[in-house]
Order: sequence, then C-alpha cells, then structure tokens
Amino acid sequence: MEKAVFLALLCLVLVGVCPAHAADEVDKEAAAKIDRIVEAFCPRRKEDQLDEIQKFKVGEFSTLYLVQCARYAYQESYITVVERSGDVDLMSIAQPLKEKQRLSWAAGMYLMNAGFEPKTKTLNVYNKGRGVADCGSAAEYRFDEDRWLLKQAWLKACDTTDGQPFEPAPKWRIYSVK
Repeated sequence: MEKAVFLALLCLVLVGVCPAHAADEVDKEAAAKIDRIVEAFCPRRKEDQLDEIQKFKVGEFSTLYLVQCARYAYQESYITVVERSGDVDLMSIAQPLKEKQRLSWAAGMYLMNAGFEPKTKTLNVYNKGRGVADCGSAAEYRFDEDRWLLKQAWLKACDTTDGQPFEPAPKWRIYSVK
C-alpha cells in the first residue's frame, strides 16, 4: 500500500478524521492513476476531442468514473474505473456474444453507449449494428462496491434475418435476474 494511502487510512481509523492534506494526497495519487489508465486504454480521446469524465459517488469510500474513450459514426465507447480509498481499478464486465447460433460470454472493458443512473447504481449499455433491421446487444448492470452484477441482457445475433429492428424487447432477452 502506498504511503499516502496508508497514512490517510490510519488517520481515519485512529481519530475518525484526517487533515485535509492527507486526503488531498490520496486524491492526487488516485487522479494520477486514473489519468494513466485513461491514457493507456483510451488513445483516441485526444483525436476525437473528448474530455468529459463522469464521476459518481457509489459508496462511502468508492467513486465510479465513466470515461468516454472514442466516438464512432453510430456509437460511443466507454470504460469504467473505480476508485476505493486510493486504490484504482479498471473494471471488466461480462458481455454476451453470439456467433453461428452459439451463445457465449466474454469479459470486456469497453462498453458501447454506456449510461449510469446513480440512484439505482445501474449501468446501461447498448450496442447496435448498422441499419434498421440489424443485430445488437444491450445489458443492464448494478454496481455492488467491487463488481458489476448483470441484471438483464438482450441479444439479437447478426445472422438473424427477420427484418425487425433491434431494441431491448422481451423476445431478445437472454438473461434476467430480479
């Protein structure tokens, strides 16, 4: 554990409050770690002129960062980073895949068209193929302090030729937990 983080946590445990400079040191170190993650995993941010990073308090000591990495013609790519008491993690999320009538799951860090609802701690993602009646996927996750829990997922495979547009509808639901 890094010295500034250790001192800030020790201060909290022993006296319940920390001097402002101890918390500032933790914030500076966490911000530097987040910047390194963003630079490493979002190389198109400068090219696409993206500078917004959404920040959400998701627990007493946890903050979620939703970072837009790239902008494409029809989609936007994001990553999620979580900071907990100075520790910073790039989050991976289970995402559905379907090829040749075979459903599988893959852990991925890039999310398409992501949005976060702080009151319910719910992350929604939506990936649509090109065209009106094309393939796509969508999912809804809930954050529980250290991981994303899948609540619902929808998937329309690209080999589906029904002419219907993809949207998160009951007929495309592949997973649901209440």
